[in-house]
Amino acid sequence: MKPLLPACALLLIANAPLALGAAGDLDPTFGTSGIVLTDVTAGGDWAQNGVILPDGRIVACGIQNSGAGFLLLRYQSNGSLDPSFGAGGKLQTAMPGSVDQTRIARQPDGKLVVAGSYFSSPNHFSVVARYDSNGTLDPTFGTGGRVTQQIGPIGDVQGLVIQSNGGIVICGSFRVSGSITYLGLRRYDAAGVLDTGFGVGGTVTRGPGTDNHGYALALQPDGRIVAVGSTDLGGGLGPEMLTFRFKSNGSPDSTFATFGRAITSVSLFPEFAGAVALMPDGRVVVGGHIGIQSSNTHRYAALRFLPDGTLDPNFGSAGITLTPEMGITTGYAFLTGMVLFSSGRMVLCGQATRLGSSDDFAMACLDSTGAMDASFGNGGQVYTDLAGGGRDIANGVLSESDHKLVVLGSAGTGVLVGGPQVGVARYLFDESVVGVAAESARDVDFGLDGIFPNPFGSSTRLSFRLPEEARVRLAVYDVCGREVRVLEAGVLDPGSHVFAWDGRDAGGERLRAGVYLARLEWPGAAGTVRRASVRRLVLLP
Repeated sequence: MKPLLPACALLLIANAPLALGAAGDLDPTFGTSGIVLTDVTAGGDWAQNGVILPDGRIVACGIQNSGAGFLLLRYQSNGSLDPSFGAGGKLQTAMPGSVDQTRIARQPDGKLVVAGSYFSSPNHFSVVARYDSNGTLDPTFGTGGRVTQQIGPIGDVQGLVIQSNGGIVICGSFRVSGSITYLGLRRYDAAGVLDTGFGVGGTVTRGPGTDNHGYALALQPDGRIVAVGSTDLGGGLGPEMLTFRFKSNGSPDSTFATFGRAITSVSLFPEFAGAVALMPDGRVVVGGHIGIQSSNTHRYAALRFLPDGTLDPNFGSAGITLTPEMGITTGYAFLTGMVLFSSGRMVLCGQATRLGSSDDFAMACLDSTGAMDASFGNGGQVYTDLAGGGRDIANGVLSESDHKLVVLGSAGTGVLVGGPQVGVARYLFDESVVGVAAESARDVDFGLDGIFPNPFGSSTRLSFRLPEEARVRLAVYDVCGREVRVLEAGVLDPGSHVFAWDGRDAGGERLRAGVYLARLEWPGAAGTVRRASVRRLVLLP
């Protein structure tokens, strides 16, 4: 009979995440082998965005019945629909026109804000709705819970953030009049009233070219707003990536790049920036893709800017990374989402055409230097066919607190009877805390969020982020609960912290190969330990 472990070791192991598989594997505890398909209407349904609630439930936001209105679905942590939300977990809100885009964010009080756009001839309109946590439209917001504003003959809404004072900022493509399509922003106050102190009458329209688009937003802690998209300057070059930073009043921030904007050309093919997040030190990370069906190349791209808007020379090649080919050259590879971790790693997600002309959920993982992360999936890439063929499109990726990734989108176009269904897939991962200000991200908390590599041979890195100054203790234990090495014990400033462990004890002796446990502690009220975060470490021979 094997000897029993001491109680302290059992406590440590109980608090460590279960090893169900490798990073990038589908989570077998979610839905059917990691996948959930939800058929809501006969006309086809899509998820375009989502949030993860503090209790682990997932709210997917999208379009119902091929554009008839907003669609919200709330799933329990095992992937089943939550019967306490809407009608059996489903909530549908009709709109007076054809909806083409939606985005969702959660307020600190639990209310859900959904922004989108619809077309009612001859114009496009932005619409913002707010729901109570149970799915009821909030009568204190706008008119009956909704606010609608005309955009113009061309336009959409594709970005949403909520400011600390309750202000709601949306972004997209606005053609208010004339022939120029602008990157556009609008801001409403907490009651849904257009904020006339923002831009001109509550609206900002900017664009260095004649065809400009906004696809995502991020909010800095100081209130400045980062918007990303594309711009076409003419001359036959096609769209290029556009990164814009605005002051809190909507005026361009002249301290960023040139006149507040960075135009980045990464290839000879059309380029689009579709996601953005901020690192704790103010660096801006942008995700995008290059190429269209006729371009014969399809890659995801990541850009990292220093706080002043210059490309970060310590990332990729002069601040730019292109992944290997995503999909096949005669198909598509669109990036639609990104999640950024405080260690600097990131997961890019979207769609890619694979063999047999099947469009699948696609993800690529990059390490903090911009290189492909080989610990994720197959050489840093993961593809998932949700519906056994047809077109599957991943529209967003979220990070759960228990080291998992949730990807939302649509599945089965051209295969499933009645059109596409909402598709949600959950994957295992080895980090859990996202970079600050990522669109639709959860609040950043204490805790060990990154260990890389793991398993490891010569050394590994343990990372965590502190939202405030704190006295912490980071130590390594063996499986019997004996402390073998203290990596840090003291007061640390807010921000990201990384500590290395070389597999040696306090006396410098190399330890035996096996399982060890890293434990991060921080104090609560009156100096008591409020919480501890424990992760497994696997030391190789």
